Amino acid sequence: MFAQVHYRGSTDFDVPDETHHTIDLVKYIRKKIQTTMSHRGDKVNILVQCSSSVGKTGTFIALYKLMEELDSLVPKFENEGTDSNLSIDIFNTVFVLRSKRMQMVGSAFI
Repeated sequence: MFAQVHYRGSTDFDVPDETHHTIDLVKYIRKKIQTTMSHRGDKVNILVQCSSSVGKTGTFIALYKLMEELDSLVPKFENEGTDSNLSIDIFNTVFVLRSKRMQMVGSAFI
């Protein structure tokens, strides 16, 4: 299965006025992937591309990864309660992305 999602909510070199559009886009893609995987059981590959391949692309990838991490923590939180030391590392997520490609998450976007 092939699907393409074209987001037109921002232009080059600008920062969105509101964050919910980006968050909603990542949620939509995650749900689409989960639905595809549950129906077909296949691994899903994603291609993320903005015009410069760094700022918004990196922001999308970081947000996607952090949402995945949060989802994996929910069962642990429910089992261990609020006394557990559960956390996600936003800084390290961005650091790792930037170590793979310079400027992967534009500083204006974080």
